[in-house]
Amino acid sequence: MSSADPPSFRKRKQRVDVACDFCRQRKLGCDNAKPKCENCLSYRKDCSYSGTSRKQRSSASRIGAHVEISPVEQDAEVSDTLTRTIVSTRPQLLRFHGPTSSMFDGGSLLRRGDVNDSAVQKSHLLAETARQRQLEPINLRLRKLDFDGLNPDQTVLLFSLFWNRQHATGSIVYRPCFMRDMASDGPYFSHLLLNSILFIASKYSTVASSPCDAADLDAAPGMGFRRRAESILFDPVTKVLTKSSITTIQALLLMSDALFSWCDETSLSWHYLGIAINMIIDLGIHAENSISKTPEDLEVARRVFWAAFVLDKQQSIYQGRTPRLRNQDCRVPVEFLDEFEELEPFHPLGYSGPGTLDLPTYSVSTFEQLCTLSTITDRILSSFYVENSSESEPEELHRTTQTLHADLIRWQESLPAHLSINFDDSGNPNTSNGTVALPHTLCLMLMFHTLLILLHRPFVFEGHLKSTAAHARNEFTICESAASDIDVLLHWYRKHWCMKAPPYFVSYATYVSATIHVRVAAQNPHGEAHQRLQICLEILSEHQKVCHAPRRALANLLLVVQRLNVNVGSIPVLMSRTANCDTPIVDGHNSEPAMLASNEVRTFPNQQDPVGNLMSPTRIAAEYSLQAEPDAPVLVPDPLGEFDLDVGVLPEWMSFFDLDPIFGFEDFPNQYGPDP
Repeated sequence: MSSADPPSFRKRKQRVDVACDFCRQRKLGCDNAKPKCENCLSYRKDCSYSGTSRKQRSSASRIGAHVEISPVEQDAEVSDTLTRTIVSTRPQLLRFHGPTSSMFDGGSLLRRGDVNDSAVQKSHLLAETARQRQLEPINLRLRKLDFDGLNPDQTVLLFSLFWNRQHATGSIVYRPCFMRDMASDGPYFSHLLLNSILFIASKYSTVASSPCDAADLDAAPGMGFRRRAESILFDPVTKVLTKSSITTIQALLLMSDALFSWCDETSLSWHYLGIAINMIIDLGIHAENSISKTPEDLEVARRVFWAAFVLDKQQSIYQGRTPRLRNQDCRVPVEFLDEFEELEPFHPLGYSGPGTLDLPTYSVSTFEQLCTLSTITDRILSSFYVENSSESEPEELHRTTQTLHADLIRWQESLPAHLSINFDDSGNPNTSNGTVALPHTLCLMLMFHTLLILLHRPFVFEGHLKSTAAHARNEFTICESAASDIDVLLHWYRKHWCMKAPPYFVSYATYVSATIHVRVAAQNPHGEAHQRLQICLEILSEHQKVCHAPRRALANLLLVVQRLNVNVGSIPVLMSRTANCDTPIVDGHNSEPAMLASNEVRTFPNQQDPVGNLMSPTRIAAEYSLQAEPDAPVLVPDPLGEFDLDVGVLPEWMSFFDLDPIFGFEDFPNQYGPDP
């Protein structure tokens, strides 16, 4: 360039305080032009602003000024400031496509080392969870929570029931995100999820209600929440079912669980669970594929995945169907970062029992162990409960059984001390090592012993798999021992917790153990097996008062009892043996149960009560506490109609139960082999 030529300078873009979303993501200079900036015009992108302002850098004048920030005096300012600080923007939902797909993008998969150190993540989430718990009563007082037009008092009570009960089935809903976004219209809250939570929580609020008859089910408390949830789900305008999202997955999982155990709508429950699993795969949650997941997003996704994985295995067992979410098709570690609820004090709300136990909940470690046990469940189902399992050679099946049995025993031996429940000869748990026998920890052990039976029972005589006589006798011995251990766990659960609405796996474990007891009782009517069988019948008769699903298990079991000609007599329920669920105790005095109809509108019990009391488990327990009554034997009417079990006349409606899912109906007395 000659000296005569005027120098050419490229005009530098003026830096702006706030760039548009696209420029900020691509780290481009944004000119803030309207309606679109230069970069968005060039790349044909939507020009939008999330409202995030550029942080001011520290300056010497600010540092030297030592400006003291005055404390905030108004709750509104506290809530607004903290909510603006931690509210998340709506995450960009990616679609998962595997390596065979033309849309596969290998760079979008999460690689090891892409996430921050887990210790830093745990500290971050723990702090955020603690802060959100403090914000919950503040947001309630300021009426910031979106109740979808429902009564706040009623909803808060049902929330407390839900948070306390989901420990047994897995943490489907991550509480800090849900409650925060309920106040700020964030991505982890929706009216669909809200009504699904209230629907399943209503199941536990009806423990003190009348028996759950088919004619009264539509009018039962909570069905209004179901109708509202399904109206949102099938809305032809919003088309929720056509768009995969975290909140829709969570709602479908909750609805599936409630519809199966409470309403006995097995087909609809199975369909909802399948849709939720399809959405999980669509979003890539099963492979943790994401470009930039925050610790919070990672925690939500992991909890959703593993809750779905556990529910998939349990429903596959219950309904005798092939699992949809297989372990070999997934890549999600069993590691949860937020451990706030691990040492949170357990409150027996919704379970009955003592008002205060002063024991940690241990919910995180329980969930982790439940996930690990469910991976073994997946292998048991895929090895022995698929259509072609009978084509394998007996010796090969026997080796697989030994391997899986060893895995189950290793799982039991590796349990943390506080989850390893061992009972002494008097039937009391050994608590010297910190063991706690809470409802969800008892359910974990019930699942373990049930899996032992499901692992070995196919090889019992007349089981659906081939076995030698020596192996069959040994397999039944293992089943009998596991059934006895289940009886001990049920005895403790029944003594301390309400049996009307336990987690459904309690019902299933009761049924599976009873199918073993009835076969032993057929050979020895006066032994311990006969007494244990009677207890199982009593427990299932209590379960079916609130939930429909246990009725099927009870009906199947009674058919086995009749065909084996086992005399069980009537089914008495002794209040001295089980925690009563009928009469709440308020401040040491009997009171009428507080029923919650789905369309009920009530005012706060006392507008002068501080919100802290309104949200506290102590106050909520005053309305829902379920305590044991003095010993009084009560004969409950037969749940299957007015017929005498001794006579062996079964009602006509039971005729469709044509086989025992455990053993079948062929040659009952000799199924476990000849007498030694």
